[in-house]
Amino acid sequence: MSFYAQYIPGGSSIHRMDPRTKLTWLAVIYTVVLLFDHPMFLGLIFLSVLLIASLGEILRPCLKFLSPFGIFCVFIVLVWTLIFPGQTPIVVIGILNLSITVEAVLHGLGVALRFLSLLAVTFVLIATTKIGDLLLGAKKIGIPYTIGFLFASTVRFLPVLLDEFDTILDAQRSRGLRIEGPSIISRARNLLAVLVPLLLVSFKRVKLVGYALETRAFGASKERTFMRDLKAGKRDAAMLVFSVALLVSLVLLRLGGYGIVGGLRGLFPGFGPS
Repeated sequence: MSFYAQYIPGGSSIHRMDPRTKLTWLAVIYTVVLLFDHPMFLGLIFLSVLLIASLGEILRPCLKFLSPFGIFCVFIVLVWTLIFPGQTPIVVIGILNLSITVEAVLHGLGVALRFLSLLAVTFVLIATTKIGDLLLGAKKIGIPYTIGFLFASTVRFLPVLLDEFDTILDAQRSRGLRIEGPSIISRARNLLAVLVPLLLVSFKRVKLVGYALETRAFGASKERTFMRDLKAGKRDAAMLVFSVALLVSLVLLRLGGYGIVGGLRGLFPGFGPS
């Protein structure tokens, strides 16, 4: 199975949950990860997302999806370690006039965990919710149908395009194309042999989708009807209570000055109020 984000059939409690509940949970996680930059808080948020993935029986696919982004996270930590200011030096490089501080390392780790949390929560939503249910849930909470359809179409066709990219890449390699060139310029030039066919295929798919929408009179009526309705249950109530409690508690902690790197001095800088 591809590691790309796509729906994974299952019968878990997360799969059976109302899509409106999962969209609310997604919005809560998207909000709270932006409130903090300390890795301790963001690490707990990330673990809570992995817990939900485990309840949805998709923990292994989720970790497989996140694994290719590990190198990018290392790059994030290195960059922020070099540019973020701090007051507690770990290493001072006099020749380069460079100081690596505890606050810089903590902030870099926090940014990487924030990135992973956003990826993980999006994966859980897509992997446990059918596109039709996602559209219905978005419509029920007041999101315009066209916007919901645009998001759902992107989610639906992104894995298809990525698989198409792999197919074209394999075909070009079988013809002797080497993407791994000796320089960046040669790699970019060789990559065009893959991107140009991918763009042509993408335009063809978009054209076909446009024809399909026109034949079905998409947008002719502002009011959409659906074959079934959504019904929330006890598990949805529990998830909503968990999401609201998480949001309120973390907002209160942030207003109290917690979770920002550079606050309390000592073993965990930023853990206490600034």
